[in-house]
Amino acid sequence: MIEGNDILVVYNYLYNMKSLLITKKQFNSISESLITESGIQDIKKIAERYPKAQIYFHLDLDGVVSAIAMREYLQRYGIDVIGYKTIQYGDKEFALVKPDANEDVMPVLVDFAHGKPEFKIHTDHHDSQTGVEDAATQFKSARSNVETISGIISPTDIFPTGDIDLFRTVDSADFHRQGIKPEDVISFIFNLDKEKDIEKNKQAAGFALNKLILAYKNKPGFLEKLATYSNPSIVSMFMKGKQLAKDMGFVGVEELQSNADNYRERLRDFEKVKKEGKILVQYGIPSAFKPGSYDRYASLEMHPDVEYFLMIWPMGLIQASCNPFKSKFDENVNLGDIASEVLDGFKSELESIDVPLSQIKRISERSVTATLQKLMKQSDEDFGDVKSEKDFFGFRFKDLIALYKDNIKGINPDKKSSFNDLITDIANRPFSDLTYKQKKVLDYVSVNAYDIIKANSGGHPCITNISGINYLGKLGNDFLKRIAKRILDKLSEKVNEEEPTSLSESIKNKLKEFRNNV
Repeated sequence: MIEGNDILVVYNYLYNMKSLLITKKQFNSISESLITESGIQDIKKIAERYPKAQIYFHLDLDGVVSAIAMREYLQRYGIDVIGYKTIQYGDKEFALVKPDANEDVMPVLVDFAHGKPEFKIHTDHHDSQTGVEDAATQFKSARSNVETISGIISPTDIFPTGDIDLFRTVDSADFHRQGIKPEDVISFIFNLDKEKDIEKNKQAAGFALNKLILAYKNKPGFLEKLATYSNPSIVSMFMKGKQLAKDMGFVGVEELQSNADNYRERLRDFEKVKKEGKILVQYGIPSAFKPGSYDRYASLEMHPDVEYFLMIWPMGLIQASCNPFKSKFDENVNLGDIASEVLDGFKSELESIDVPLSQIKRISERSVTATLQKLMKQSDEDFGDVKSEKDFFGFRFKDLIALYKDNIKGINPDKKSSFNDLITDIANRPFSDLTYKQKKVLDYVSVNAYDIIKANSGGHPCITNISGINYLGKLGNDFLKRIAKRILDKLSEKVNEEEPTSLSESIKNKLKEFRNNV
């Protein structure tokens, strides 16, 4: 598909050709329509319907800047953005506060792959989305969502090109190609260095901004205010972030840096970090209660020579990734394929485990209560009139269909029946409100463990994750360790093999193998 900027180049060329009989007025009309098509579908009609909007965004750097870019885009069409809310994958997704019950306010979702029927505009940079229904969408496979909104959806750039390049680098961990080292990414401190050029100073400010966002992303109101009051530039966002942290009573960047340094020192003595040849394996993290402590690249800073990093989280998540600070990797190693192959090795065992809908709903909504308690402590000015768990999305019947589709047992979603209606009614209520009998009714519907983990996992050749193991309850920890061990074994087979130094060495190895098999 030709994008807006490419179209203009083509038509400018054609327009200047003498052989082309077209008026300037006709040319401008065609150009305008083509650019409009590259933006949000029916944006002018949407603007007539909704004078106001509320933006929901993923709570990371790309999410915040995507929210700012979307704000600027909507305002050009006369839509006033009156508020922001953050969203995260996992159980926090279902602890999302519902859009305000104001028919004049349009809910918009950016930088998130899972849709909700309530959203009228939805953009993301992943290949596929689940649960997207009637929203005006703009999905484009890219390394960041902000580059799509700022440079493709919008007819004119919103963020400077240099800023977009950095956001893209951070979101895709494209560090080595840019000459970026772990210490550059880890630092909270930004001081203008007169010896460096403008782009290098901006890069340092961008990494400091990213660290600030990571440190306070779970603090209610911080990212929302950052999106509200920042202009579309790295410098504006960093300065505003520092000021907000001060105004909201958080510790400053100097203390955050100190906490990060202390975490790195604790990591050096953390016995659950082990080097297996070219692979670094880490199970959990040392205590990181102080803000700014944890950094996922700290382990790679300690072991810069490793090529792969296997991170196992006790809550039920396995992450495998290439070392983004290294230059070359084995072309025959595809982490996504390895994870898929390993998971398929457990298929028959996992398929024998049925996870009832009551358990899926309970685990999916476990963050709702905690989120409610946090928001109740905040002002209505920031979060609206949130009174109960009914004010949250929760895990509903449509989420079950969107995530697991044809893998649901005990019910046929496409067939109308009173039982379907009953399940839908119960599933759409907060789990905390369900009676014992209603929970038992949900137990008639289930998804096997393999399909749950498969639906919640995914990745690419250089980064992948296996998630959803927590839905297995007490069985989850055993599967977590076994699956992680199998991934490590498969990866080791490919990357830790030593090449024989000579023909004689090769023969010796073959003889040794033969003796062992006799």
